[in-house]
Amino acid sequence: MRLAVLTVAFFLFFASFCFSKDYEWKFIKLIEKKEGSPVKVLDLYATYRDFSLDVPFRILASRYNPIGAYSFLVEQKSKRFWVRIKYLIRRKVAVALTFIPRGNLITNGMMEEKSLWISPKRASRVVEKKEAVGKVAKRDFKRGNIILADYLAEPLLVRRGDLVKVFFRDKAIEIEAVAKALRNGKLGDVIILKNLSSGRLFSGEVVGFKEVMVR
Repeated sequence: MRLAVLTVAFFLFFASFCFSKDYEWKFIKLIEKKEGSPVKVLDLYATYRDFSLDVPFRILASRYNPIGAYSFLVEQKSKRFWVRIKYLIRRKVAVALTFIPRGNLITNGMMEEKSLWISPKRASRVVEKKEAVGKVAKRDFKRGNIILADYLAEPLLVRRGDLVKVFFRDKAIEIEAVAKALRNGKLGDVIILKNLSSGRLFSGEVVGFKEVMVR
């Protein structure tokens, strides 16, 4: 008899556990759809103190807080209230394998890629390894530091005083010449150049290392 009671009690507990997990999963799936990545719940808080994941409820609306929480308007037992969920998301991040001094060009061998649980707020700042390669560090990165987009800059492809290749395009015709750069330039920057023969000034777009296109 006692064994039967214990068996029933275990079954009820297990069923309740699965049921609550099923309803918690409703929240998780909605957040994962928004974030586009796996989610780990840190905390769940309801403004209605008798709220239970073991009792059926409806999600009526939701709102996102970029500091790392999602709130859902829920209806349960004819009561409407808010449920706030704090969470982490899974992201691939570039991590420094060695000390990277400020001003250095970041290469593939300086980093490794890890999959970490991080806050939604920080997730908007991290980069994958492939996104950091070829960028310039705007601050020192110590070994083990996560590489953040805030501290990366495009490298200078043209420096003031450089002699650069200039490509002129006019329909099907392309002419190549050499000119002097009067300004520094990163990829996509429009800089001022000086014709070496005539001294005339003109502008062009930086398209590569010491290469400028005049369109």
